Amino acid sequence: MERDLFLSRIAKLRSFFSEKGLDSLWIKGSENRRYLSGFKPEDIILTESAGSLLVGKDFEILLTDPRYELEAKETLSYLEIKILKNNLIKEFCDVIMEKGIKKLGFEQNYVSYGDYAKIKKELQNRRYEIELIPLEDTIEQMRKIKDSYEIAKIKESARIAARIMDELKKYLKPGVTEKEIAFKVQELAYLLGADSLSFPPIVASGPNSALPHAVPTERRIKENEPVIIDIGVKVDGYCSDITRTYFINGAKGEFEEIYSIVKTAQKKAMESVKEGIKSNELDRIARSIIEDKGYGRYFSHGLGHGVGLSVHEDPRISKIDNTVLKSNMVVTIEPGIYLPKKGGVRIEDMIIIQKNKCEVITDEL
Repeated sequence: MERDLFLSRIAKLRSFFSEKGLDSLWIKGSENRRYLSGFKPEDIILTESAGSLLVGKDFEILLTDPRYELEAKETLSYLEIKILKNNLIKEFCDVIMEKGIKKLGFEQNYVSYGDYAKIKKELQNRRYEIELIPLEDTIEQMRKIKDSYEIAKIKESARIAARIMDELKKYLKPGVTEKEIAFKVQELAYLLGADSLSFPPIVASGPNSALPHAVPTERRIKENEPVIIDIGVKVDGYCSDITRTYFINGAKGEFEEIYSIVKTAQKKAMESVKEGIKSNELDRIARSIIEDKGYGRYFSHGLGHGVGLSVHEDPRISKIDNTVLKSNMVVTIEPGIYLPKKGGVRIEDMIIIQKNKCEVITDEL
C-alpha cells in the first residue's frame, strides 16, 4: 500500500515539471524527502544529510551513504538506490550526467549556497551544460492537504498527546519544578507509544508563562498562577501539538478573566472554520475578541499553523497570510495573551478542516 502511495505522490510531483520548466527535481528537505519516498532517517543538523531524492521524468533515485544502505535497500524497493561513498558532490554530478539532466530544480530553502556553488563549479569544470533552477515551496504546497494515510497517523499522534496532557494533571502540584513536568512529558510519550517528541516540551509557570516559547527551568510551580504546557509527539513521522494553561486550585484576579477571553476567542474561531475561509479572516475573528477586551497588543503571534511531518508547516493562520483553507488541511487554533513579568495564557488544539465545520482531534480523554 505504501509503495503505491509514495509513487502516486511522485507522479503528482512530475505534473509540475512542465509548469516549472524542469526535467528533474532534487529534493533535499528531510520532511519533503520522506513525504515523497518513505525514507525515514532525519537530518539532525543542516550540514549533515541522510540523503536526498532525485526525481526525473522516468526515474526516481534515493541518494544516500553507506550508513543507510541496508535500510534503504530493504524498505524502498520501489526506488533506485545509489550509495555515495567518497566525494558526495562529484558522485552526485556523475548521476546528473548519467541521467542527462539539463534543467534541474532544487529546493532553495534546503540546499546550502556552498553545495550549490560546488555543484555548479564541478559541472562547469566538466564542461557540462545545465540550468539549476531554485524552487521555493513546490512540495510544501502538496503537503498542505492531507490524504487518508496522513490523517490516520496525525490522529494517532494527537490522541497520544492528549493522553499525555490528561496524565500530567496528576503531577501538577505546588512545589514541582517546570523541568520535572517536562521530564514527565518525555517519559509518558514513550510509555504511551510515541516514536519521539515533535519538539522540546514547553512548561512555563508564573512570570515565565509570559514567554510563548519558554524553556523549562528549576522554578517551582505555585498555586493560582498560570502554568502553560505545550507538547507534541511523533507517530511514524507525523506530529501533534497541543497546549493547555492550568492553575493549581484555580485562577485568581486578572488571569481568571484572561483565561475566559482566550477560551472564548478559540471557541469562536473553531465555530467559524469551514472550507473556503481565509487564514487571515480566521485570525481576525479570534484576534478581534481579544482586542475588544483591551488585550490586543498582548496576543503576539498568529492564531495557528499547519501540522504534519513538520510541527510547524503551511498553511499559517495569521493576519498576514491569505491562504484559502481547504478540506483535509490540519491546523492548530491557539490564541494567547501574555502579560510581561506577570504571566500568560494559551490554549491550543489541532483541527481537521471540513466542508462546513472542523473536527477537533486533541480533545483530552
